[in-house]
Amino acid sequence: MSGSALLALTGFAIERWHNVELPEVRSLRADMIGESAAGGIVHVELQSTNDPDMALRMAEYALALHRRFGQFPQQVVLYLGKAPLRMPESIADASKSHFDAGSSISANWMATRCSSVRIRRMA
Repeated sequence: MSGSALLALTGFAIERWHNVELPEVRSLRADMIGESAAGGIVHVELQSTNDPDMALRMAEYALALHRRFGQFPQQVVLYLGKAPLRMPESIADASKSHFDAGSSISANWMATRCSSVRIRRMA
């Protein structure tokens, strides 16, 4: 596919292509996973240090739990550390958004979006 066709389809000029394989072998282990009386999945992580990648980790857990249980979990990080809490609670604005006492990450804490284009209809 030519660069101009891709630019027209995606709105992005591609400078360089990367290998399409994203190999990774690891096992996620959540601290606590429960089920509410209403059948919702609840995920609790215990964290003793400030992790700047915590929001990304929680997203990985949320996707893995959705694959396993067919629904996104309600999530909360219980911070046990001595240092002041400084972990971002969202990927979208990690530099500005921080946990407050009593806050939690809900199923709507992160939104992803991708564009879909039906190529067969393009002339």
